[in-house]
Amino acid sequence: MKLVGVAMVRNEADIIEAFVRHNLRVLDHLVVIDHGSDDATGGILLRLRGEGLPLTVGVDRSIAFDQGRVVSAAMRSALAANEADFGFALDADEFIVARSRVALEASLARVGDEAIGYLRWDLYVPSPDEHEHDHPFARLRHRVVAARATTCKVVVPRSFASLPDRWIDAGNHWVFDVAPGEQSVVAGIELDARLAHLPFRSVAQTTQKVVLGYFAQRLAFGSGEAMAHVGWHWRHVYDRILEHRLEPDDLALLAKHSYLGGRPFEHIADLTPPDCVEDPLPIRDELRYVEAARVEPLVRLAQWLERLLDSTAR
Repeated sequence: MKLVGVAMVRNEADIIEAFVRHNLRVLDHLVVIDHGSDDATGGILLRLRGEGLPLTVGVDRSIAFDQGRVVSAAMRSALAANEADFGFALDADEFIVARSRVALEASLARVGDEAIGYLRWDLYVPSPDEHEHDHPFARLRHRVVAARATTCKVVVPRSFASLPDRWIDAGNHWVFDVAPGEQSVVAGIELDARLAHLPFRSVAQTTQKVVLGYFAQRLAFGSGEAMAHVGWHWRHVYDRILEHRLEPDDLALLAKHSYLGGRPFEHIADLTPPDCVEDPLPIRDELRYVEAARVEPLVRLAQWLERLLDSTAR
């Protein structure tokens, strides 16, 4: 059985090396589409490819982050080019966890060629005393006991490449069959494997992501009703940063607000940290590009603002 992965990423320099090295221990090939990163993400990807890893690096220069369209197209190409049996749709903060490759293949064999495989999330959060480590697995050693039951990511069979009306949704959570005027979710089975999800990895990374993400939402939607509907979760964390800056203790709480319960931010009024167990992911690879991956939120904000001023002047 041959397995490939496809990811669309943007400004994930702090985790992209760990993502590639870990997942290529499970997958036979990995395709990463860089959506206009302006940090070190692209350079680290090229250096990893230069090591001879089975990694294809693509670039998407479109303004919109049209993840569903890009990942679906890249997945069709990856399945066909690699003659792969299954393709994993991933984000840069997701890491495949399986008992073994043999066990994973046995689980995938139950999917067949018409259904879809689903991987459940295991949410990992940092502890305050773990922020000094370079490897994200050393910083995020604690798994949240109860994550949102409805959250999953898709694994598609080889037949996906030849079904032009079948699409992976934005976020890689579901697969749809699209017909004129309607769409339906493709049935699937839960696989005997999980994805370790590491969304909030450090104060610097979270601050940078939220501040720049909130400003990007403001540019896209303004400050009216559309922004209130689409970007309110960005505003919540942005306001928290402005109120007292983020502390290491805040990261587990933000993870709880964002990813626990039946819907995002269901626990927004609950300020108790989530229940966790220590369950670290194994560190099997040394990271070579740690210095390039350093996160400097103020520098990135200055660069972003300068580009915005340049575009406004033009």
